[in-house]
Amino acid sequence: MRYLIVGADSSLASPLIKKIQSQGNIDLYLTTRHKKNTFFIDLNDKNLKLPQYNYDIVFFLAGITSIKECEYNNLSYICNVKNTLLLAQRLSDAGSKIIFPSTNLVFNGATALSLSTTHTSPQCNYGKYKVEVEESILAMNASHSILRLTKVLNYHYPLFTHWISLLKEGQKIHAFNNLTFAPLGIDLVSTQLLKLANHSLGGIWHLSPKDEISYYDAIYFIAKKLNLNKNNVIKCNAEKKELTFIPKYTTLDSSRIIDTLKIDIPDSYNSLEKILPYWHPIALSTIHVTSSIKPITK
Repeated sequence: MRYLIVGADSSLASPLIKKIQSQGNIDLYLTTRHKKNTFFIDLNDKNLKLPQYNYDIVFFLAGITSIKECEYNNLSYICNVKNTLLLAQRLSDAGSKIIFPSTNLVFNGATALSLSTTHTSPQCNYGKYKVEVEESILAMNASHSILRLTKVLNYHYPLFTHWISLLKEGQKIHAFNNLTFAPLGIDLVSTQLLKLANHSLGGIWHLSPKDEISYYDAIYFIAKKLNLNKNNVIKCNAEKKELTFIPKYTTLDSSRIIDTLKIDIPDSYNSLEKILPYWHPIALSTIHVTSSIKPITK
């Protein structure tokens, strides 16, 4: 089995790489910005270079994830849509199965627990880009897989690690009480991506907790867990002029993936508690990839 990860520098790649390697008897190829002797696929490049090899399974993890940058940088469309689809078409035509992570922002957030069959209604460019790529990839081959995700908590989530550092220094922080998110642990996400690939489960899938939490409640909970001064966590409200989009709800209905793959999805507080050892500056862990990986050579 030959796997390709497009965007091996993304935060989601590290746990996915480890899980793929643990299967044994596989070939794993990466595109990355940093390691020598690897093929750099620049999705911002109008003259996109394409890989010359064929792969059984391809994970698309590359792209611009900043909502603000997608809103104001015209080049973000080239990266997230045009060149992503050029690469996806080349790989699909060669027989690769494509796994594409998407987002809850394909919806307008007016209702909780959106279904995979709910009509999309994105309110920001990031969500609009995802919808266009979703539809195009499934048009290439209905057996390709789309996994819509809510907020993925990685090992070094900058906002929360920064807040924790400030609280440890005795400083006050301000957190939005009217902006919510539905947290998912990065290990859970990488596991389900690999399961969709290995079980050849095509179509659109959702992964989300049933509940959501405000940023204020999240950091207040963390401060309590770490015995930090909760009084230094100041509640405030986000305004539309500060953010591109403030959805009322962020959750997705995950009943299909729960029933099919027989999984449990932790609620918001449990997801935070599980990732917290990585965020706490004292307990922060570094993920090392030690197994042999085959780069795409030029």
